[in-house]
Amino acid sequence: MPENKWLEFENFNFNIPVPYTIYADFESLIVKINSSAPDPARSYTVPIADHIPCGYAYTVIGPDGNFKKPPVVYRGENAVDHFLENLIKEGNIKYFEKR
Repeated sequence: MPENKWLEFENFNFNIPVPYTIYADFESLIVKINSSAPDPARSYTVPIADHIPCGYAYTVIGPDGNFKKPPVVYRGENAVDHFLENLIKEGNIKYFEKR
């Protein structure tokens, strides 16, 4: 049995620097759920609400620690799909900027 029960990362020389960091935040509407009574003879979890994504915001920070463009804000339907499409575009833009 090892003496130290905690693992620590020590090989910082193997870190790969990342040129860009994206910070993102989602907003959601909380919609109550009408559920039936659970069976008390069995283990159960009672769902009481759904979180429906309704918007997001993100910003891109460059290797110098500064904003690379104004924050992107979206409110509307299909927020998750819209967010993922925008992230893919950001990745493609950053990839071609490096070339």
